[in-house]
Amino acid sequence: GYVQWPGATDAHLLFPSFYCRATDLIETHLVASRDGRKWLRLQRGPILAGGEAGAMNEGGIYAGQGIAELKDRWLLPVTPQTKTHNWGLFLKGAPRNQGGIWLAAIRPDGFTSLCAEDRGECWTFPFVFSGNKLLVNTWARFGGNIRIGLEDRDGAVAGFQIEDCAPLEGDCLWKPVTWRGGSDLAPFAGRQIILHIQLIRARLHAFRFAND
Repeated sequence: GYVQWPGATDAHLLFPSFYCRATDLIETHLVASRDGRKWLRLQRGPILAGGEAGAMNEGGIYAGQGIAELKDRWLLPVTPQTKTHNWGLFLKGAPRNQGGIWLAAIRPDGFTSLCAEDRGECWTFPFVFSGNKLLVNTWARFGGNIRIGLEDRDGAVAGFQIEDCAPLEGDCLWKPVTWRGGSDLAPFAGRQIILHIQLIRARLHAFRFAND
C-alpha cells in the first residue's frame, strides 16, 4: 500500500498488513519515510483495525493503493474481511469470504499530530521559509486552543509573540495564523526563524507557508 504523501516530494507512506496470530485478524498499520529507504512506524497500534462482531470488517481489513484528495478529507481504498484470515481452512464447504472496496476517510495530513491532552509547548528547529502567511491544520477540544509565536536568534519577535497570537480554536483546516489582527509575514521571508508552539487540549497536524 505505498503512496507518496500528498503534496510532498520528500515524504512517503506505507500501509502494510499485519497478521495477529492470537486473534487470526489482519490489521492495517502506518509507516512513513523521508527518503523511501528508512521507514518509521508513527504509532504502535493499527491505523485500521478489525471491526465489531457482525461487521463487514470483523475479520480484518487490507489497505489498497493510492489516496484520493478532496478539499476536506483524504480517501484511502480498503478491503474489509468478514471472516478471519484462516477461517476457511478449518471448515469444509465454508462459503467464500465476502468483502468489497470501501473508502477510509481521514482529514488532510491527519495521519499524525503534535498533541497535548492538557497543556504543552515546543519550539521548531531554525528554518527559512518563503511566502507571506502561515497556515495551520489544527483541532482543539472545547476550551482548548493553539497559539504560535515567532522567534529569531535574538529571541521572541516583538508583535509576533505567543501572547500576540489569536487563539486557534475548534477545527481549523489551513487557517491563517494572525497576530494582533494581522497575518503578513513577508518581512521575515528568507530569514531564519523559529516557531514557538503552545497547545492546550489540542492537536497540530501540519503547518505550511503560502502567498495570498
